[in-house]
Amino acid sequence: MRRAALIVLLASIPLLAVWPELAGAAPTHPATVASAVSCHPHGKTHCKKPTPTKHRKSKHHKKKRKKATPAPTATATATPTMTPTPTDTATPEPAQAQIGVDAQTTGPSTVVFLVCGLPSGVTASFGPNPAQGARDPSVPFKYDARSTLTLQAGWQVPSRSYSLEVYALYYGQAQGGILSPQFLSLTVNGSTASVSAAPIAPDIGMQNCSAYPPGYAPIPTVTIPSSDIQVGEAIVPSRPAPGATVTITAWIKARGQPVYGVPVTFTFYGPRPMPNCTAVTDTTGQAVCRIANTNPLTGANVLVIATFQFNNTYYTASASYTM
Repeated sequence: MRRAALIVLLASIPLLAVWPELAGAAPTHPATVASAVSCHPHGKTHCKKPTPTKHRKSKHHKKKRKKATPAPTATATATPTMTPTPTDTATPEPAQAQIGVDAQTTGPSTVVFLVCGLPSGVTASFGPNPAQGARDPSVPFKYDARSTLTLQAGWQVPSRSYSLEVYALYYGQAQGGILSPQFLSLTVNGSTASVSAAPIAPDIGMQNCSAYPPGYAPIPTVTIPSSDIQVGEAIVPSRPAPGATVTITAWIKARGQPVYGVPVTFTFYGPRPMPNCTAVTDTTGQAVCRIANTNPLTGANVLVIATFQFNNTYYTASASYTM
C-alpha cells in the first residue's frame, strides 16, 4: 500500500519538472531537483536535506602571489678625478746690491769689515775680509784697505729703504783710520735692490751685524756696571801745522783694567764737514785715529768725540785741537 502511494505521488509530479531537457529548458542542477521532491514522513525512503555543493577553490587561489621584487637599480660609479700634480714654484732669486768700502790708515794693518743694522732676510758679505792695507804712493803715510760689500735681500723683505752702518776693525801697526763710506742706505724694491752712501744714519750701533771672518770673532765680555767703566781721549799735537798728522787716542778701562776689542767711533765737529774715523781697542784698551790737517782754517777749533760701545752701552769721551 505504501508502494502504491509512492507511485501515485510520483505520477503526480509533472514530467517536465523532472526532465526539463525534454522541454528544451536548461538542465537543472541535481541539487535543485532533489529540493523539488517531497519526502513523505511515512515513506520507506527517507529524503535527506540537500547539502549545498561546495566549489573547490583553485590551487592558484590558495597560493599567495609573491610580490615581484624590483630589479636593483644600478648605482653609477663615480669616475675618479685626476688631481693635477702641483708644479714646484721656483723661489725668486734674492735681490743683490754691491758697494766698495775703503779704510784709510797711516800704516800697514789688517782691517776687518762689518756692516750692522741688517733687517731680517738681508745677508751681507765682504770680499776680501779681512783686507790688507796697501800703501798709496800718491799720499805719504796713507794706506788703503779696500773691500766690496755684497748685500742680498730675499723676496720676503718688504720694499723700502734701510739704514746701515759699516765698521772697520784694525789689527796691526795702525789702530784706526778713516772709513768711507761709513753710513749706507739700502733700498729694496721687489726683485731689485740698490745701495749707496748716506750722509748719516740713526744710532744703529753694532746690532744685527754681518759675521766676523774666522779667527777674528770678538772676545766675550762680562757685564760690568757703568760706574766701573772709565773712558778718556787725548789729541796730539793740540796745534798741528798745516798738512801735519793729528793723532787721536781714546782708551777704555773696566775696574782699572784695559778692555780689548771695543769698537770706537771718532766724530769730528769743525768749521767744515769731516769724515768719521773708526777703530777698535787693542790689548792696552786704546783705539787710535790719525788724520791729516789738510787745508786748515787757521785758528779754528775742532771737537772730536769718541764713542765706545761696550756691554750694549755707549760711553763717550771728548777732546779738541786747533787748526
